[in-house]
Amino acid sequence: HIPYSDERIALMVADYYRRAGLPPEYEKRIKHVLPGRPVSVQQQLWLADYYSQVLHKWDRSEEIFRQLIQQNPNNVRAYSGLFHMYKISKQYNKGIQLLEDWMLHHPMDSTAKKELDIMKKLAASDTAGNLSPNIIPEK
Repeated sequence: HIPYSDERIALMVADYYRRAGLPPEYEKRIKHVLPGRPVSVQQQLWLADYYSQVLHKWDRSEEIFRQLIQQNPNNVRAYSGLFHMYKISKQYNKGIQLLEDWMLHHPMDSTAKKELDIMKKLAASDTAGNLSPNIIPEK
């Protein structure tokens, strides 16, 4: 295996395998990433979105978004990405908690309020349908 200079390049190569119809080998490729190379905030956002939207690796996506929020609690893009990851992965209770935390510091955010109401309805209907909230199998 060739070592990659950062996680993004390793994922891009793995995506080429996926698009070619070959088994996803991103996990093998990630093992060969050289540590220590700084990755920009924009690249970290890209990685978190990629893990969420393409690979459905919710834990890794959440980890990256949480690190970005910890570095900059006002990073709207990281909050938004994490919220959307919770929504598509049906982790409704986590999404509700995230939005409630956001609303404590941004009480006038009408979009967040609307999304919070939607998320609460999704959580209620998910629970009513006897589905297990906050759990979705990773691919």
